[in-house]
Amino acid sequence: MSLSTILNEMRSIDVRSTEKEFMDDPEFKGADLTESFRFIKITNMLGGGRLAVINCIGKALQDTPGQRDISVLDIGCGIGDMGGAIISWGERHGRNISYTGLEKSGYILDEARKQNKNNNLRFISGDLFANDLPEADLVIISMVLHHLDEADVIRAIRNLAAKARIALIISELERSVPPYMICRLFSIAMKNSSAVHDALLSVRKGFTASEMSNLIARAGQRGIVRRGLGWRILAVVPNACS
Repeated sequence: MSLSTILNEMRSIDVRSTEKEFMDDPEFKGADLTESFRFIKITNMLGGGRLAVINCIGKALQDTPGQRDISVLDIGCGIGDMGGAIISWGERHGRNISYTGLEKSGYILDEARKQNKNNNLRFISGDLFANDLPEADLVIISMVLHHLDEADVIRAIRNLAAKARIALIISELERSVPPYMICRLFSIAMKNSSAVHDALLSVRKGFTASEMSNLIARAGQRGIVRRGLGWRILAVVPNACS
């Protein structure tokens, strides 16, 4: 990618990109897709995204008795790396947590099952817009909403909030220059051009805190939105009846 292209992308970052990522294509699979999810796993670990979600879980459960069993539904779970982190956090804090990762791609589901053998982790096929999604105490959607256009983001928040008995937790990339430049730096070590393309585009398709607050409100929900570690936009949308 030329310097002029990079500069143009940085100048236009105030406006959310509507381009499609390679992984948005249902036919995109194999080693290229696996590499993209591995890059996401690395950035979650090193960039603080995983810790940011765990912190949100702690806040969402602060008024829930420690002896209560907690179910977690992770929408768009990828290769399932978040599941093990959530289970480990529960064990450290004396909470019994069961985790279900939901993915639309059968190929990615197979990868998740291969890489995660913990009995408290299970992986199922499903669509985030489906009416028959299982309910859970906590519904998590991390690094997924930026793949959708505005109308579908609103529809997704509305559907997922209805499935969360305690809270819906949202984690997304903040659309700004610093994470774009960091992602650009990380991409130097990546040999897969499609993974590099998607990683950089993900930042340009991200959100600001005010945008996320507005989308949650338009979905008919009330949430606490903040900027978090690793240039993340985090939101906890509590169930009004919990």
